[in-house]
Amino acid sequence: MLALLSSLPIIILDALATVPGHSWLLTNFSNLTVMPWIIPGAAMIAYAMLRYQAFAYRGQYLNVLLLFFVSATITQLYALVVGRGGLDGIRWALVWGGVLITTVLVTVDSPLRRGFSRLFLRPAYDYEVIEKFSRNLAEASSLTALQQTSVQTLCRDMALTWVGVWSDELTPETLYLAQSQAAVQKIALAQHPPTEALLPSPPVESILLEEGGRSLGRMWFGPHETAEPFDENDRKLARLLAQELARAMVVRARITDLEATPARILEAVDQERSRIGRDIHDGVLQFLGSIPLSLDRAQQLWPRDEPRAAEVLDTIIEQAQAVSDDARVLVYDLSLPGVQGGRLVELAASHARAVCQAADVTLDWQVNDAHLWQQVRGERAVHVYRILQESLHNAIRHGKPSHIIVRMYAKDDVYVVEIVNDGVRFEADMEEAGGRLGIISMNGRARALGGSLQITPLARGAVVHLEFPR
Repeated sequence: MLALLSSLPIIILDALATVPGHSWLLTNFSNLTVMPWIIPGAAMIAYAMLRYQAFAYRGQYLNVLLLFFVSATITQLYALVVGRGGLDGIRWALVWGGVLITTVLVTVDSPLRRGFSRLFLRPAYDYEVIEKFSRNLAEASSLTALQQTSVQTLCRDMALTWVGVWSDELTPETLYLAQSQAAVQKIALAQHPPTEALLPSPPVESILLEEGGRSLGRMWFGPHETAEPFDENDRKLARLLAQELARAMVVRARITDLEATPARILEAVDQERSRIGRDIHDGVLQFLGSIPLSLDRAQQLWPRDEPRAAEVLDTIIEQAQAVSDDARVLVYDLSLPGVQGGRLVELAASHARAVCQAADVTLDWQVNDAHLWQQVRGERAVHVYRILQESLHNAIRHGKPSHIIVRMYAKDDVYVVEIVNDGVRFEADMEEAGGRLGIISMNGRARALGGSLQITPLARGAVVHLEFPR
């Protein structure tokens, strides 16, 4: 009943617009009257119920009704506007069938549509290429496999003669090239970036691989295997997939870095244990080992030469005091109780002066808002101290500077620490595992503070900038 009522306006318009005399159902009506509009009317009601959440069903049958509604509406409009001489039931059914098939072909992902596309249009739908490309990238186990998989997948699924990729940051010595019906080539580069002369033919598209404002390399696309032009849709798809590859490369590089981190941490722990062991051996153990001999000598001298025996005992006392001080410093450096208790600035300055003096480096220590820094306590203070300590040690060890500036101040709602050195450029430091591990540790501590750490290379040296909320 609702379907009939919804069809009445169209039925009346149909009756007024056509010429009587060709009735196939009721007298004085030329073509379609009530029956052809029952199906689209019912579909229209179902669509309205779905649109306004009258019920929760969203299945295949409803989609079929919607196709009927669209195709019948197009057919009826054709009958009213074009076929004004009238369409009888058989002719209307034939037109409706043609329109229905066309609607299905255009709007529905079906074997018919896929077959038509493969015969006359693209070799594969864009979403199929994207889905397969994403799945293959997810299965790649290394940066090399990632690049090989990407060029091979795109060359095959986009039906291109060749695809090439090169990464200036991750694999700068190799160009990966996939050609149709051939294995992926690894072309060793004598110099980089590679020139287009190394490519099989002039590329139809060249895309810069970028992620987070950082350049990772470049990707080149050859022409289609057929005469089909490399059009704007192809370019949009290529840019989208290149962007996804850049993200995947960054993620894979980070995963590789994380996989290597436990070994680096264990290496650092072993190095720290060795350092502590050397300090204890050279200080405490040597002193403890010399005590019996010194006391025995003093005992032998005591009856005969009391002044010399007293000298030996005084020497033991002085050594004991020195060893006690060294042990206190060692224990303090491991636990940092004073730093946690609000003396961050004072103790950090003391450490910086000692380190710079030992390395014959001029230190410029600048602190503003010292009263605000007293509020940095507990683990937060330890993180700041360790970052400053690591920055100083890295600068002196790898940069060989003559001058270091340390600035500690507060602005707005954040604390800021800057360590500036005038040594060699920062990139030279990045090649060493120790430096990389130190940077990983500093970044981890900055995240624990809820802040960020930036290391900016200068013409000479670098700036370490730590910022975290108050």
